Amino acid sequence: MGVKLSELSADIGNFFKRRLSLWERSTHSAILLSTLLFSDELFGQLPGIKGYQPHFMFAFVISVILSFYFSELKASVGRELDELKVSHQALAQDLDTSQGKLAEMKEGLSALKDNHREIYMAILLSYGKLQLKTGPRERVTLYFYHKSIDRFVPICRISENPEYANLNRKRYPKSGCIHIAWKSKSCFDSGLPDPSQLTKYKAYQKKQFNIEASIVERFNMKPRLYAGVRVDAAGVKPTPLAVLILESESPDKFKKTVLEKLEHIADHMAILIHYIGPDYSRLEEGYEQIT
Repeated sequence: MGVKLSELSADIGNFFKRRLSLWERSTHSAILLSTLLFSDELFGQLPGIKGYQPHFMFAFVISVILSFYFSELKASVGRELDELKVSHQALAQDLDTSQGKLAEMKEGLSALKDNHREIYMAILLSYGKLQLKTGPRERVTLYFYHKSIDRFVPICRISENPEYANLNRKRYPKSGCIHIAWKSKSCFDSGLPDPSQLTKYKAYQKKQFNIEASIVERFNMKPRLYAGVRVDAAGVKPTPLAVLILESESPDKFKKTVLEKLEHIADHMAILIHYIGPDYSRLEEGYEQIT
C-alpha cells in the first residue's frame, strides 16, 4: 500500500515538473516575441533608414510557435491526467483488496478470541461451580494482563445472576484486588463495609484498593468479599499470565481457605493456556491493531 502511494506521489511530482518545463518554454517564447517586436521598432528609427515597416512576419512566426507550445501543453496535460486517473483507479482497487483481507483477518481473530473465551468459561463453570459452590450473589472472573497497554482485560465471568455475569468493562487499571493478587500471588479481604453506607464503602475501597469513589459509584456489583489468585504459566519458571478473582456480596460466605480452591482452578487454567496458546492478551492486542 505504501509503495502504491509513493508511486502516485512521484507521478504527481513528475506531472508538475513537466508542466513547469513547458511553461518555462512558453515564457521564453513570449520574451523572445517581445524582444523581436521591440527591436524591430528600434531598427525602424535608426538614421538613414526611411520608410521601414516593422516585420510582422516575426510576430506571426512566434505566434505559431506559441500556439504549438500551448497546444502541446494542453494535450500533455490531458494525457497526464488520464494516466493519473488510471493510477488512482489501480490504487483504489488495491485499497479495496487490502480492506477485504483486513476484514477477513479481523473476523478470524474475533472467532479465535471467542473460542478461547468459551474454553476458559467451560473451566470456570466445571471447576468453579463444583468447588466454590457460587450462587446468585457471587461471580468469578478471569483477567489476562495486557502488557502493551498495562491493563487487565476480563476474558470470561460466571455468575448465576445474569446482571453480574456481564463483562461491562473492557479494561481494568492496576488497582483493586486484581492488582494485589497480580503482585503478591493472592488477595483476600472480607472486611468491606455494607454498601448501603456508601461513603464508608467508598472510603474503604480507596484506602485498601486505591479505587476512586467515582468508579465505585458505577460498580454494577458492590462486593463485600474479595478473593483472588494469580495464574502463572505452567513450567519451571513461573511467568504471570492472568488473575482469577472471586467476589461475593456475602462477607461470611467464604473463608481465606477459599484461596486454595482458587489456586487449584488457576493450575488448571495454566495448563490449558500452555496447550491452547497463544495467550489471550496477544490475541486481544492483534485484534485491536487491525480495528
